[in-house]
Amino acid sequence: MRAPGRQSRSYVRPTGRLQRLVPAVAVLCVLLGAQAAASVAQAQQSGAWPSRPVRMLVGLPPGGTTDLMARATAARLSDAVGQSVVVDNRPGASGAIAGELIARATPDGHTLGLVTTSTHSVAPLLLSVPRFDPRRDFTHVTMVGTTPYVLLSSAAFPAKTMREAIDYLRANSGRLNYASAGAGTLGHLITEAFLTELRVSMTHVPYKGAAPVYPELMADRISLFFDNPGSSVQLVKAGKVRALAVSRPVAVLPGVPTLIEAGLKGFDPVFWYGVVGPAGIPRPVVERVQGELAKAFASDAGRTELAGFGVDPVLSRPEAFEAQTRADIERWGKVAKALGLKID
Repeated sequence: MRAPGRQSRSYVRPTGRLQRLVPAVAVLCVLLGAQAAASVAQAQQSGAWPSRPVRMLVGLPPGGTTDLMARATAARLSDAVGQSVVVDNRPGASGAIAGELIARATPDGHTLGLVTTSTHSVAPLLLSVPRFDPRRDFTHVTMVGTTPYVLLSSAAFPAKTMREAIDYLRANSGRLNYASAGAGTLGHLITEAFLTELRVSMTHVPYKGAAPVYPELMADRISLFFDNPGSSVQLVKAGKVRALAVSRPVAVLPGVPTLIEAGLKGFDPVFWYGVVGPAGIPRPVVERVQGELAKAFASDAGRTELAGFGVDPVLSRPEAFEAQTRADIERWGKVAKALGLKID
């Protein structure tokens, strides 16, 4: 007996031709689903990026040249692709905190990073426990530009020229200190190489980025600081800090001699800024980012903006950028080994 008002239902097992069609329909549904998924993936790789705001991680705090370069790069990319590109400063561990976040991000092009010679090529060599491998864990998109180093002193530093500085350092070995934008940065490494060349000892005072160094330098609590020109040029022009020498001639600091001219043969390090993402970003996205940035910084306005930071535009292809990274790892690895330099 069935419940009142309730219809009885029976199941009819498909037979004959209908029975043969059921598996075929199921296979067709699977194929159509796979084709749709592939179409979505292809669209994401070729035309749909970016589908939401892009995050650009930076391993140094706001205020320094790296931060300024990140903001300039983010603004140019945002204008080109019609989507927000948000700078996310994650300072600490010589840039390794930001580097690790980039390396672990989903490789869809919505997480990028503005990295430097320091954070990408040097710090992993010096950290006792590296958080990433720059040769394996990243997609290299483009090197944006390069800049030389400038050796800065306080305005009260007794030596007014590079040659006077060398004599003063030798006469006061072990009594003075120098700053870096962080232990394990390229500035740290080249300062140690500089002091080794002079056979001079100084106390290393690391900071979290370049910006907090300048108040200490202007107050004469720090004697020397190797930095990039972008952060210091206005302070040099105002007489608040002194530029003793540059690693290579730079237009924003005319007349400042090079370290080679001061007698340090072969001492001409340069510093680069570049854009990377996690390993595995689709090639069409990489090509788009590289192409848009190349166009933006090749313009008169783009070149002028970089020149204001003391940066020469490069905008290299991904393969060239990756090759430069590998060459720097080899070069600075030899220097670090010769100096016996390691940090926690």
